[in-house]
Amino acid sequence: MPGGIEQVRRGRYFPGTYKRADGVFTDAGPVCGVCLPAYERALDEAHDGISTDCGSPGRIRSYVRGKLADEVFVAESLRENARKRIDYILGGLGYFDFTEAEATVLRDFMIKGIDVAGESYSGDEGGLGVYGAMACFRDETRTRKFLRALFGGLAELESRSEKIEVVDAGCGPIPLFGALAALKFSKVSATCIEINESSARIAESVVYNLGLSDRVKVVVGDAMKYTHNKPIDLLVSETMNSGLTEEPLLQIMQNLSPQVAQDGVVIPEWVSVDAGLVDLRGSDAYSNIFPDSAYIAPPVEVVRIGMRGQISDVVDFLLPIPRYKMLAHLAISSRVGLGCGGVLECRESVITNPIVVCRNLHLDSGRKNVCVSYVAGAKRAAINAVVK
Repeated sequence: MPGGIEQVRRGRYFPGTYKRADGVFTDAGPVCGVCLPAYERALDEAHDGISTDCGSPGRIRSYVRGKLADEVFVAESLRENARKRIDYILGGLGYFDFTEAEATVLRDFMIKGIDVAGESYSGDEGGLGVYGAMACFRDETRTRKFLRALFGGLAELESRSEKIEVVDAGCGPIPLFGALAALKFSKVSATCIEINESSARIAESVVYNLGLSDRVKVVVGDAMKYTHNKPIDLLVSETMNSGLTEEPLLQIMQNLSPQVAQDGVVIPEWVSVDAGLVDLRGSDAYSNIFPDSAYIAPPVEVVRIGMRGQISDVVDFLLPIPRYKMLAHLAISSRVGLGCGGVLECRESVITNPIVVCRNLHLDSGRKNVCVSYVAGAKRAAINAVVK
C-alpha cells in the first residue's frame, strides 16, 4: 500500500522526483526523515523476532510503534547509523583515498541538523571562524595524511596502553580527529580545544549527535595556555599556515608538547620553511599563485622545527642571492612531517603552498643574502626582509 512499511524500505524518494523525502507516512504512523534509521532498525528487529507464521501486520505495527516511542532506542539507532556512515566514508583505519567529495559528504553529515546560518569565515574571538574552519576540512590531501598519521599513532599506542589520552588543539567546528579517534579506538578519551566559541558550540553538537559525549570533551579555550589534567598520549594540531605564518602552531606546541608522555605521539613531527626568490614579470605581481618556473633558483629548506623538546617560535634565516640584478620577490612555503602519514609536500595543501611575503627586493651587485626574521604566526604583511 502507498506509504506502507515495505514501500519505505525499498525507497525514500518522492515518486517521480530525485528529492529525498523529509518524512513518510507508514503503517506505524508518520516517521521523519532523520528517524528513518531507527524505523528501519525496529522493522528489522520485528521481522527477525516475530515468527513469520504469526507475524501479523498488526503485531509488527505495534512493535515498531513501541520502539519509535522509546527515546533511548531512537538515539542509539541514530548514533549507530552515524558510526556506520562514517566507517563507510572513511574505510578501514584511515588507509583510504579520501577525496574532496567524500570530505564534503562527511562534513555535511557530521553537521546535519546543526544550525550554522550566520556564521563567519574569520573569528572575532580568535582562530578561524566556522566557515573558514570548515573550508579547511575540504583540503583533501592534508586531511587524508593527517588521518593516516592519527590512526597510525593510535594503533601504535593501543598495543601498549590501557587508556589513550588524545588532545586535538584547534579542532574547529568539526572535531574530526577527536571524534574519529574515539569511534575507531575504544581506549581513547579525547579533549578538543577550540578558542572560537561559535565553532566550539557546533563541535559540542557534533560530539553529542555521535553519542560520544562521555569520551570526547570540547573545551573552549586558548591552546597556548591550556593545561591538561594528565599526561597526553597523542597530541595533534593543524593550526598552521604556509611558512608558519598566520597561525600559532609553534606557540601551541611550546605549551602542549611538554605535557605529552615520553613515549607519546605528536602530530606533526616537524614543519619546515622553504624559501626562494621569484620573478613575477609577465604574471600578476600581487598574486600568490605562480608556477615553479617563476623561481630564479630552486627554493631551499631554510628552517626545520621539530615539535618535541625546546621549540623556538622565531623563524630566522639567510637566503643566498643568486647572480641576478633585477627586482625579485621572496616566497616561502612549507613541508609537514607526519610520521606514518608521510610528508605533506609543498603545493599539496593550502598550508604548504608557496606565498609571496616580501616584494620588490633590489638584488644589487655585491649583496649576498636576503635576511629574514619573524615570529611564527605573524601576519604575512608584517614580515620584512633585508638585502645585505
